[in-house]
Amino acid sequence: MIWKKNKEEIKSIPVKLNKGEAKFVNDLRKSLDRNKNLLGGIDIFLLRNLSRKGIGFFIGSEFYPDFIIWVKNGNTQNMIFIDPKGIRNLGNFNDDKIQLCVSGIKEIENKVNEELRRRRENLLV
Repeated sequence: MIWKKNKEEIKSIPVKLNKGEAKFVNDLRKSLDRNKNLLGGIDIFLLRNLSRKGIGFFIGSEFYPDFIIWVKNGNTQNMIFIDPKGIRNLGNFNDDKIQLCVSGIKEIENKVNEELRRRRENLLV
């Protein structure tokens, strides 16, 4: 966000949150505040993804999630890809976005885990 002296406008890059995205961010914040006693030493970061330039998935068609939640818990890190509008605009359950969630993301996770395992083994040798 960029703040300019004597201007009320706040510029957000990427563009300003739409109503649904703003609701998601506010609801997430409220939920985290309500459950802070369960979060202990967990760090949670919410990143706004760049449209068509940020982190995307290219299985079938292009998919750029609106947000990425990065969760750090000790030595473990998890990323959650969020698209607040969800599936309301999709035609059916064969849509590429659904298939990414059903099987595509597991394929990516398995490849990343295999690469990490290989790198750890190389460090030990």
